[in-house]
Amino acid sequence: MKLLLLLLFTTIYIQTNAQQGFVVLRKRNQTIQTFFPTSYIRLQLSNMQWIEGRIKLIKEDSLFIDLMAIRQVANYFGLPTVDTLRFGMFKIHLNEIYALPKTYDRLAFITNGTVLQIGSAGYMGLNIINGIGKNDPIFSTNNGTRLGIAAGIFAIGTLLHRTHKDTYILGKKYQLFSSNHVVAP
Repeated sequence: MKLLLLLLFTTIYIQTNAQQGFVVLRKRNQTIQTFFPTSYIRLQLSNMQWIEGRIKLIKEDSLFIDLMAIRQVANYFGLPTVDTLRFGMFKIHLNEIYALPKTYDRLAFITNGTVLQIGSAGYMGLNIINGIGKNDPIFSTNNGTRLGIAAGIFAIGTLLHRTHKDTYILGKKYQLFSSNHVVAP
């Protein structure tokens, strides 16, 4: 009986301590995201193709991904439902990964210039509507300066919006590390 219990506890201990592979996305020494088997991943390959699916297995420096597409479609009643289409298993070496999408940031609209664009467009529209209602010339000396400043702020917001990146491009700044190997792009 004691031998049976010892064998049972040893088996449970080995099963719980068996470390599965994992992949870590880091920015220099800071961990951004960690992927384990059964994690859902979306990534861009070196040929600029986006793929997504569930990680089935991580071996050394390769990912085995069950490719799938999750889409929202209409059911028989015309109501939206989620449908999953599976394409099969796909093996990817970590060096083949070009980029990963950034995680959702609720405050991204502030840093990507959208607030500046909306605010300055609203100010310009309100200023023009008020000028028309008062029968004042739109480009008078004071009003022209204000509209010019608002147009400049809109241009800054547009520049921020175009330079804002929504992916982690792997290279010197962002790197993928496997549980067993360090992979340099």
